[in-house]
Amino acid sequence: MGRTCEQSGSPAAEPEFDRLQRVYAQQTPESDRPAGEELATLPEVARSHRALAARRVAGKPLIQVLPQGAGSVVEIVTDDMPYLVESVLAGIGRVGGDVRRLVHPIVVVRRTVTGELLEVLADADPADAPAGAFVESWIHLDLAPLDGRAAALEQELRRVLQDVREVVEDGERMARRACDVADELLAPTPAAAAAERADVAELLRWLADGNFTFLGYRHYTLSDVDGAGPDRNGAVAGAWELHPELASGLGVLRRDTLATRTFAPKVEGAVAHDQLIFTRASVPSRVLRPVRPYYVGVRTFDAEGRTTGEHRFLGMLTVAALHENVLDIPLVARRVRAAIHRAGFPLESYSGQRMLEVISGLPREELFSASEQTLHDTAVGVLALAGRRAVRVFLHPDPYRRFMSCLVYLPRDRYTTSTRLAMADVLRDRLGGREVGYTARVTEASLALVHFTVYLDPAAREAGVPSVDVAALQDELTEAIRTWDDRLADEFGGEAGPALLDGIPESYKAVVTPAQAVEDLRRLLALEPGAFDVRLYSVPGAGGEHDAERRFTLYLADAPVTLTAILPVLQSLGVEVLDERPSEFVRPDGRRCWLYDFGLRIDEATLSALPGRGADDVARGFCSAFAAAWRGETETDRYSALVLRAGLGWREAAVLRAYGHYARQLGSPFGPQYMADVLLAQPDIARGLINLFRARFDPSVSDAERGVRVVEVLAVVSGLIDEVAGLDADRILRGYLGLVTATVRTNWFRGRGFFSFKFDPGVVAEMPVPRPWSEVFV
Repeated sequence: MGRTCEQSGSPAAEPEFDRLQRVYAQQTPESDRPAGEELATLPEVARSHRALAARRVAGKPLIQVLPQGAGSVVEIVTDDMPYLVESVLAGIGRVGGDVRRLVHPIVVVRRTVTGELLEVLADADPADAPAGAFVESWIHLDLAPLDGRAAALEQELRRVLQDVREVVEDGERMARRACDVADELLAPTPAAAAAERADVAELLRWLADGNFTFLGYRHYTLSDVDGAGPDRNGAVAGAWELHPELASGLGVLRRDTLATRTFAPKVEGAVAHDQLIFTRASVPSRVLRPVRPYYVGVRTFDAEGRTTGEHRFLGMLTVAALHENVLDIPLVARRVRAAIHRAGFPLESYSGQRMLEVISGLPREELFSASEQTLHDTAVGVLALAGRRAVRVFLHPDPYRRFMSCLVYLPRDRYTTSTRLAMADVLRDRLGGREVGYTARVTEASLALVHFTVYLDPAAREAGVPSVDVAALQDELTEAIRTWDDRLADEFGGEAGPALLDGIPESYKAVVTPAQAVEDLRRLLALEPGAFDVRLYSVPGAGGEHDAERRFTLYLADAPVTLTAILPVLQSLGVEVLDERPSEFVRPDGRRCWLYDFGLRIDEATLSALPGRGADDVARGFCSAFAAAWRGETETDRYSALVLRAGLGWREAAVLRAYGHYARQLGSPFGPQYMADVLLAQPDIARGLINLFRARFDPSVSDAERGVRVVEVLAVVSGLIDEVAGLDADRILRGYLGLVTATVRTNWFRGRGFFSFKFDPGVVAEMPVPRPWSEVFV
């Protein structure tokens, strides 16, 4: 639990407390409070900090993680040191914390030998503190709820502050150690070329001269397991290991524990003969930025030139180093000049300057680790693109087989988040990686550079760096960055490309594949002014026909519509609408078009009837029925569902609807919807009634054939009705049968916008008396 004001002797009553509040107000304005957040006021924060700081021994941080309101609070009191805020924020991020506010005053205090707080010197300058005073960082962080991670966060922050302290305490010693190693390299020895040793020495001095934030150092010695040891070229005849030299560690590598070994790669089994190794450490740093720090290894040799050990430095390049001219960096400058000279270009020439521009844009770790040949091949390969819209990839394996560095150059306008993710997936799959990191460099140049680091699976990397077909990998990456527009142009089969391309909304591209879009765009381009078109299609599912996703699309020109106009028509056709995807297009002629795409669900009873019919026939009948209703040529009611359920055309469903209305005119007690439901429950009978209607009146049937066909169809329909259970259903269906047989003639087959039936009232059982000699129903 946190201390209260009473526990600290009521700091609000102390004379310096008002001045302390002013320190908080000066360094953290109240305007920094997030809008809408219920956070403690700055005086409350100051009071809580003052209570926590009541007793602290120099060198020992105070940390408390407490729940507060709807979130959590972290409070830290520690000696003021560099890298504190960045390191603490990174540590919170590793645990999954979400920072809402940071309050970080630097406070000057006086304490007793035992750490009791005597006085807060609120007016003192931290940069020029009085003698005997302590300069402390008082850090307050408001976080989102930690959900049980408070203990883990406190433990992580203690590790962070310990690492920061070790780095700060040993910073100058690590820089001096780098200079000492540089002096050793300049001593006469046949172990390596004098020029290379001098370059490495100069590079170490450059790093120590404010260009490298040293995080750790340790010396490792080579130990033979079977006594063979490496030869003069570094080759190993037997087994060997590198062991840390006791008491040689500084910074995060200070402690002689296994924990410090996680930073350095395990390199047993292969000794490189290079004087310098520049790569990444094995794990992220807790100090400064939460990235894997650079690992600089300098090999040591005996008088006979055999490898004896290695100096290892961990750290990060400073901002100045990241922007340093490559021709001013020791070792790198010589390799860059040699790479340009190898290409046959003077450095001052146009081509030489272009090569220099490419090399200068490389990630710094690539610059330090790449050989002269590698720099040459990379620069020449990039320049060879010469405006071509192509992809080039350069692979550089880590010397310790932990990761693969991948430089991918691609057209600048093709670099997006989606293309980056697609390329990362390709590299992960082809290189056997477990995770992929990246940095991107996108400038005004025509090419963007994405530096991927593919961390290899530890179980797989024992087999060595995977063999990669670079040409095939480039082809896969090229395919991965192809845009939706590229694929659409291909789907149009070599045509100049869809004329509608510039008018396609991005929301449409996000949910529709180019292959599916071809038909949509062709229909939209073909729309006449004020016209419409419809389409029913299926997206296959894993479970076959019953698992297919069915979608319906309405295409409109000139004016949009509302859902209230579309849904009743679709629902009358017996489908349930699951979702809608509207899109607005602008054609090259300036005409605006709208596309409404609906996901449909068809009930099980209807689905069971679909397999016997072709998908094209089903789609044709459904679309024709919707179009007729949209044009106002037919009604939208339960009879419309017979199109899907019974496989009827919309005009055939209209025949049954007309007979139903006539039955109501004769006084039938059953409503139209109820009669339609009976027909929907008996789709075979509904089809049979239409077959009987066609057999009796289809003008294409000869008189000789008509009699035979009527008898056959009548027998089938009568038999089906005989099997129906339920008096109402039997009465309704026999009524339909009676009306069809009582029909004398019809103009239905003329295909006009209206149709009529002529009945013989004498054979209509439901006809009330007195019965007319004949009757026509329109």
